[in-house]
Amino acid sequence: MLQVGFSRVVINPELGADLEGYFIERKTEGYLDNIEANGLALKSENECLVILTLDLCQIWQKFNDIIRREVSEATGVPFDRLFTNCTHTHTSPIISNADTVSEDVQKYFPYLIEKLVEATNKALEDLKPARVGWKIGTVPNISHCRRWLMKDGSIKTNPGNGNPDVLREMSPVDERVNVLRFDQEGGYSIIVANYGNHPDAIGGSKISADYPGFFRRAFEAAVPNTRCIYWNGAEGDIGFNNVFAKDGDLNDTFKDFDDVLRGYDHSRFVGESITGAVLQVFRKVNYFEPQLKVKEMMADLPANVPTKEEAIEAHRIHELHIAGKDSEIPYSGMMLTTVVAEAERMVKLEHGPYTIPARMMAVSFGPVAVVGISGEPFTGVGLAMKEIEPYKMVMPVCLMNGTQGYYPMMDSYEEGGYEARSSYFKAGTAEFVVSEARKLLKETEEG
Repeated sequence: MLQVGFSRVVINPELGADLEGYFIERKTEGYLDNIEANGLALKSENECLVILTLDLCQIWQKFNDIIRREVSEATGVPFDRLFTNCTHTHTSPIISNADTVSEDVQKYFPYLIEKLVEATNKALEDLKPARVGWKIGTVPNISHCRRWLMKDGSIKTNPGNGNPDVLREMSPVDERVNVLRFDQEGGYSIIVANYGNHPDAIGGSKISADYPGFFRRAFEAAVPNTRCIYWNGAEGDIGFNNVFAKDGDLNDTFKDFDDVLRGYDHSRFVGESITGAVLQVFRKVNYFEPQLKVKEMMADLPANVPTKEEAIEAHRIHELHIAGKDSEIPYSGMMLTTVVAEAERMVKLEHGPYTIPARMMAVSFGPVAVVGISGEPFTGVGLAMKEIEPYKMVMPVCLMNGTQGYYPMMDSYEEGGYEARSSYFKAGTAEFVVSEARKLLKETEEG
């Protein structure tokens, strides 16, 4: 019989901590709500693993490996059975960049590890026999493709509400929400919701779990004796910002520095919409006898290394940005963010490496599978993974065991836009990751 355990700890940083999510400096000025680590322990006769879900924007894989190793050593859970994933809230502290941990972050790093050790131990202590069920719901009208074809033929990410030059979205939106329900004997019903969207609905300089936190609180308030975890899905090119928002759609929003509509109560709307979708399927899940199987692998992915000419211009833009001279870069709003992010990628990859190791993991329950990707895959990746046979429900989870950046679909590189221009991977990597996921799941089943 499967045993399941749950835990929750608060991981708020101190005031003044640097915030993650944009290419502008922000310091923590207060707290709108707590950011948390939610732990899920799973144990069967042959397997035991813990998945820690953190209300953080991202942790680069190199430093996520350090966190996993230290928590593993402190708790006794093997490294390859201790997994982390980030919800991707943009109102959370910086943990690392691709290369270093800053002095400010070094103060938070040991505290975070301490709290994750606590979350891991509590989840293991909470292990109880449980039955498990699955169901797929729908969350309409809250997700939108971030990449738009403009009238001049260009592709722009987040072109701004009411922009008269937009023509159409560049990819479909997957409105499905995957739901796992674990019913502990004498304990909680633990709900895991898996849905792909950017938790970037608030802005500002105060700590918040964004809509994943609203979802957890709203569902647990609506259904007694439940605990919720949010696993973000294939959200690389998906956001909450409706370019054609008008009338009531504009309630509780303001236009932020990058032309995106944000607001704390807008985040609440997104979270409560997901709650409604999960409530619709919660009592009608398909229960099954689970067969827990787990596997992790490392894939060597081709790096998006710049040409010499590209690197020269990238250094110029990067140096202006670092010097606080964005006004001398001839762009504004999201286009400024795009060229700054692209320049940073080119500077970091100017001399290689030419391949980037990226972690992938898989958990199989029988008819249900979880695939974890260390980065932000486009919705096309999620759509393809959900078709992998013979599974009834595949849950693609982003930012699992670290991040190595965006995984855009092949066509996106020629089209352009923030995500493709800043991606550390060459065109074709997203499609390769899908094929690797198929192999990984097959190997998982074969043991």
